[in-house]
Amino acid sequence: MEKRFKFESQAPYTLHDSVITKLKIKDNNVVLVFEDGIYDPSDPGFFLSGSVTLEDVDMDFCDIMVAGISKKNKKFKGKDYTFSKFIKKFPEFKFFVCDTLWGYNMFVLTGTLADPETDKVYDSVITINYNGDVVFKTK
Repeated sequence: MEKRFKFESQAPYTLHDSVITKLKIKDNNVVLVFEDGIYDPSDPGFFLSGSVTLEDVDMDFCDIMVAGISKKNKKFKGKDYTFSKFIKKFPEFKFFVCDTLWGYNMFVLTGTLADPETDKVYDSVITINYNGDVVFKTK
């Protein structure tokens, strides 16, 4: 089944409390893959397995900000990654979605990034600028 979404005030599903385990770049699209699926607000407590594809993505305006605190001097530190650099740096990861922001051709996810190789967690923000549709593929 495939549902398409172009910016409106209400998306058919929410990514709140979802866990992203893979970020794929396919053609000019970004595919988000989830551990347990996406949340269906019409059926509280129920996650649908599937993925979300953002079409016609402008990679020049997409990034993932990974933030932390320096152990040495207790100062804030952070790094912005392009998607391709992020995928190389974090081939295995879990991104726990706390909040989503849908705007005109802009999609922002805030949450916690867990790196299973180091057992470290980071506050993170994923920003995706797209010109196409948002496609929810569910099973």
